[in-house]
Amino acid sequence: HITNHHCGGIMSMVQQGKQGTPLTEEQTTEVKGLVSQMHMNKSMCYVKQGAWEKGIGECTKALESGASEAKCVYKRGTCYLQTGRLDKAQEDLERAAKLSPDDPGIKKELAQLAAKLKQSEVNAKKTFQKMFG
Repeated sequence: HITNHHCGGIMSMVQQGKQGTPLTEEQTTEVKGLVSQMHMNKSMCYVKQGAWEKGIGECTKALESGASEAKCVYKRGTCYLQTGRLDKAQEDLERAAKLSPDDPGIKKELAQLAAKLKQSEVNAKKTFQKMFG
């Protein structure tokens, strides 16, 4: 992808001081912000496509690049929820809710998570009843 190419090129420029002189601290901060935004944008594209695993990866990269934590953990939690990794979804969505308690999207995802956790518990009880009932 061209975005991957640009992210790698920008980061190598920051790390190796190419282009004649090293970047200033302010420029480095700006470039890292752009890189984190590129990862967030890629994650949004993957989420819209239903490519949940790729969305998780891009959200994680965005977090590592210093992106807005609430937004990233919310989106990554959504991806975990869609892949059935309820423990990871709960961890991220609860973290997002602490960071942004009034966000209606986070509240909605937490409600969906609660429903899936309840269904998972019901399914586990049925399984155990069949095994030991």
